[in-house]
Amino acid sequence: MFTSLKHAPRRFRLGLVINPIAGLGGPAGLKGSDAPETVELAHARGVHSQVSKRVAEVFHDLAAHKDQIEVLMPNGAMGIELGDAWQVQYVYDAPELSSALDTQTVAGKLKEANVDLLVFAGGDGTARDVYS
Repeated sequence: MFTSLKHAPRRFRLGLVINPIAGLGGPAGLKGSDAPETVELAHARGVHSQVSKRVAEVFHDLAAHKDQIEVLMPNGAMGIELGDAWQVQYVYDAPELSSALDTQTVAGKLKEANVDLLVFAGGDGTARDVYS
């Protein structure tokens, strides 16, 4: 008699990349946040990006499914601290001040890792960088 081996279902592979300065321009009364001087000006006006907080809220909502999800992301500011309960694979050592090239590199690494879904948090520039 043949009995099949039951394999644990494959975890859903979610690729994540965050633009840590996303969303600074509007609240600071500026046009976008792509230029380094724009970031400095926004910080001088007391505006700081809320992107990591917003992404953390999404993962809080996904917490009931964390045993079914493997998260692939860069470390540092282009990623997020999820805690030990999540299965995380770091695919890139992000510099403190990331650039479009870093976003493109991470997106390429996530594509190579064959993620099921690539999620990014950022604006138009980040979308273009992920697409390219």
